[in-house]
Amino acid sequence: MKAKIILLSKVLSFSFLLLTVNVNAQWQQTSLTNTYQVTAIAILGSNTFVGTEGNGVFLSQDSGTTWNATNNGLTNEYVTSLAVSGSNIFAGTIEGGVFFSANNGGSWTKVNTGMTDTTIVALVANSSGIFAGTNGGGIFFTSNNGGNWNKVNTGLPGMDVTALAASGNNVFAGINGSGEYLTSNNGSNWSAVNTGLLNNDVLSIAISGSNIFTGTGNGVYYSSNNGSNWAAVVTGLNNTHINAMAAGGNNAFAGSNGGGIFWSSNNGTSWAALNWGLTQPIIMSLAANSNYLFAGTSLGGLWRLPLSEVGIKEINGDNSNIKVYPNPANNYLTIEVNNTKISVIESRIYDMVGNLILEKILANNKTDVDVSLLPSGVYILEVKIEGFVSTKKFVKE
Repeated sequence: MKAKIILLSKVLSFSFLLLTVNVNAQWQQTSLTNTYQVTAIAILGSNTFVGTEGNGVFLSQDSGTTWNATNNGLTNEYVTSLAVSGSNIFAGTIEGGVFFSANNGGSWTKVNTGMTDTTIVALVANSSGIFAGTNGGGIFFTSNNGGNWNKVNTGLPGMDVTALAASGNNVFAGINGSGEYLTSNNGSNWSAVNTGLLNNDVLSIAISGSNIFTGTGNGVYYSSNNGSNWAAVVTGLNNTHINAMAAGGNNAFAGSNGGGIFWSSNNGTSWAALNWGLTQPIIMSLAANSNYLFAGTSLGGLWRLPLSEVGIKEINGDNSNIKVYPNPANNYLTIEVNNTKISVIESRIYDMVGNLILEKILANNKTDVDVSLLPSGVYILEVKIEGFVSTKKFVKE
């Protein structure tokens, strides 16, 4: 019997999340069980990198089953942050600046030319280069893989950076005590984006498409317009100090400072605890690949949750009105709605990370959806009908 997550997206005017769990869908502590904080996680293809406070960087090439230290040339092993740019990876350290590797961590080179503050708090990459947020020196930018760094602090009210995130040309920065700032020109100037952000203690930022989530010392805020406006989204969060965030599709994950991990599948409208088997409640970092959600903890190493074990099922009263078959599916998935009065039926298919894969307006109450080109795996089908949204899990063979 597999675990189920039961989601009611909308019934009339109400929206909430209800979860039921069994022992199959549990967090697994990986073999990386050192007692140092796992402060950063980065995914580069099939490789998973983690940064630790005191033990440097570790690499797994099998989604966290086995790990190897990759510290050759990394002369400072107090790693705070990791960023991936193309096939390159960057590591930020405490008082050691930034290190660069072009061979999956096989060797590291210190790249600090022009950097006047070497305590790195956050790193992020966009198509133009790498941004490094420091603890007192503001933000630095490089366009040549760390060959040289330039200060890019115009418009910032303070030099203590707490978080960085990027989406296209937009880069967001949390500034200690001053909220959130945005640049669209690689840091030539920054502008405050704090309308509705009632807590200036920004600790983490995650972006998925046009959705932006900011974790603060008092819960999570959400924006769908590049931070022009924010709304608090805290329903279901029973620990408001959010150290880490990750997002994909409509899904968002929040790692708290003592309450474990929370999950929302509706852009933060409601949250539910995602702590099955997780014995380490202080979360320092979050990231996901196509198979696992990874969580770095304060004292318990790295944990992973198999996304394939997180199933979704609707509870919308009479479920018999919607039929989905065959399951598993090969070439076509048939959606049948037993209601001739409904005029508009929308269907969407997401992968288990929450990325939108396929969208289709159903021509009639019984429609075949071509899924022949989808890779084999587990997917979520969302059927939106006037009045509610129904979600079902299916397997593509």
